[in-house]
Amino acid sequence: MLLKLQIEAESGLAGAQYTLGRAYEFGKYGAVDYPAAERWYLAAAGQGIAEAQCNLGVMYAAGRIPGKGITDANIWFERAASSGYHQAQLNLAISYLKGNGVEKNGKLAIEWATKAAEQGYAIAERQLGQIYSEGLAGTVDIAEASSWLDRAIKHGDVEAMYLMGKLHFGLGPIKGPNDAEGFTNVGNALIWFCEAAGRGHTQAQAMKNNLKAILPRTLFDYYSSMAPTRLDSN
Repeated sequence: MLLKLQIEAESGLAGAQYTLGRAYEFGKYGAVDYPAAERWYLAAAGQGIAEAQCNLGVMYAAGRIPGKGITDANIWFERAASSGYHQAQLNLAISYLKGNGVEKNGKLAIEWATKAAEQGYAIAERQLGQIYSEGLAGTVDIAEASSWLDRAIKHGDVEAMYLMGKLHFGLGPIKGPNDAEGFTNVGNALIWFCEAAGRGHTQAQAMKNNLKAILPRTLFDYYSSMAPTRLDSN
């Protein structure tokens, strides 16, 4: 199989070049060989294979190739992102969000993350939800945050469930025994913490445990029973 792949890659088949690059990057046929992976990714990337361009960027960003770093990575992320590859779009968004190798730019971060999320990429949907809920790009927008987190949740993203819990919890504390709105916010948070905890999310489990001390037992039992597919029994 490796020999056939090498022959096809040497003959100029872009798909084989990309596949061979992955084989060397992840050691599919033996030891990991990053320089060989770079060689074949470059060959495939030069023929416009967006996945190769993105993977090349990831290797550079991770420091796997001497002399290459995040600035070089962003060049390849942008090439792949411009051709519509969702993973590269999200990688570029994160670079702009954090100022990794580029000047921080919240507007561009949201623009690229949105392009990825609009393709149904759950991680990008969740990232957008977090950007809007925590104001990471400068502005908090609860409606946008809830909308994008909901889309990620529908794709089964457990981290998005936890973030949805945090979003509701942050809407307002319980101000007194008659604060219906506060109890509702915390109750809705509990629903999502239970859902994420039931799927093994440790931070959600910790938040769920903390809420036992905040909510009356009857309300705790009521809201925790509303988790859509609750898997835990605590």
